[in-house]
Amino acid sequence: YNHGRTGMRRATRVLGTRDIGVIAQKYRTRTFGFASRNFYAQFVAAREILRSYESYFGPLERQQPEAVDEIALPFYGDVRVLHEHLGVAPEVIRHYNPSLRPPVFRYRKRIPKWYKLRLPAGTVGPDAQKWLARVPQKFRYKEQERLHYYQVRRGDTLSKIAKHHRTTVGAIASLNNLPSRHRIYVGQVLDLPDPRGGGRSRSLVSKAHARGKPSPDQIKPAPSSPPPLPEDSVWRRIDNNVVIVDAAETIGHFAEWLNVSASRMRKLNGLRGRSALRMGQRLRLDFSRVSEEVFLQRRIEFHKGIEEDFFGSFRVSGTVEHLVRRGESLWLLAHRIYRVPAWLIHRYNPEMNLEDIHPGVRLQIPVVERL
Repeated sequence: YNHGRTGMRRATRVLGTRDIGVIAQKYRTRTFGFASRNFYAQFVAAREILRSYESYFGPLERQQPEAVDEIALPFYGDVRVLHEHLGVAPEVIRHYNPSLRPPVFRYRKRIPKWYKLRLPAGTVGPDAQKWLARVPQKFRYKEQERLHYYQVRRGDTLSKIAKHHRTTVGAIASLNNLPSRHRIYVGQVLDLPDPRGGGRSRSLVSKAHARGKPSPDQIKPAPSSPPPLPEDSVWRRIDNNVVIVDAAETIGHFAEWLNVSASRMRKLNGLRGRSALRMGQRLRLDFSRVSEEVFLQRRIEFHKGIEEDFFGSFRVSGTVEHLVRRGESLWLLAHRIYRVPAWLIHRYNPEMNLEDIHPGVRLQIPVVERL
């Protein structure tokens, strides 16, 4: 599974065996690394522990699974609609379906079509189709909700943006928690109301705990959400079809946003095999199938999705200044010292090349706490 069918067929052909133990020990290629080599062994180990867990953990009192009804939704479902027409509260859906992502419960995304919805036993009744029939046809959506954003440019005003997107200044200000209707910033990414009517609520707060919490006198007040990237930031600029790679972005993401193949992107940039992108890397783009505007919209939606998932349970309480020492890297700062995601550190240091930081550089690190 981890190495792919083609890769494993090649391994069996090269070694002349289908024995996974022999393959794990003797097969050597650039792409058959630690994860692929140990993938099957991890399943075997988990199965062994499950079969004889008492020998590892001692006697355990096992919880009984809750009795549930399961029903596959034949349409994309809005949580509000299910609540109104089927009497199922959002809190109940969230409890029984932990795999649903936070945007579903902020009414920004719909429950996926054919998702197997779990509900308390007795909710659906003997006739599942009759139960679902209570949802009006107009609310049986055929596609997923698309999120709507706008990046503020020079010369923009809220009234100008509202008029262009057929909404009101008040709706945009409320949706984005703007402290003043007259203060927006170049490069700011605004959440726009659903064009079909009805605004969306939003909560952008961030996560993580710093190792060795800074003392209160070291923490400076900061907005609860990351500052917007400036319009002329290198991370937003497309210069001669070249962009700077941001955190969490992969070749697959860029290929999807541009409607081209991943192999096309690799060839265009002279990349080998499955070589991963790194934050701060320059990447050439192919705009033969989509416009720059469409590409930017898709890219922003991806990063807003990461932020929404991450910010649902945490908030930024302030920032602390960090003086980079010898041997420190972005990975070390993010994962070992402050335990905040790399993209969040970047948001508070938008003009820094964080992949090449030097001793003596001062960074603003967000300090966060759980809501």
